[in-house]
Amino acid sequence: MNLSPEEAWLLLRVARSDGRVEPHALDGTEARRVAPVAERLIARGLLRDDGHGQVCTTPEGSAMFDTLVERFRARLSETVSRWHPDEHEEVRQMLTDFARDLLRSMPRSA
Repeated sequence: MNLSPEEAWLLLRVARSDGRVEPHALDGTEARRVAPVAERLIARGLLRDDGHGQVCTTPEGSAMFDTLVERFRARLSETVSRWHPDEHEEVRQMLTDFARDLLRSMPRSA
């Protein structure tokens, strides 16, 4: 199943949360951008609405989250292996900052 960048971002944010998330309350996002993405993920069976304005992952959504994390980890590991992070503190710090920034705000559609 292919996800748009926005769908992947929202699924990752919800899956990483503890329990339920109000999509419009995620930092760095605008409600008008998040609502349609959440609706698409609900329609695809990856999120479910709890009826009180919050969403959580379904078992299928959790499985997709695991797949996305594994793919991202593999791609990042391949790239980073050429940088020798074990030998360079600045590379380790850059990777830490990069990982934190990835989920901060919803990506824009191309």
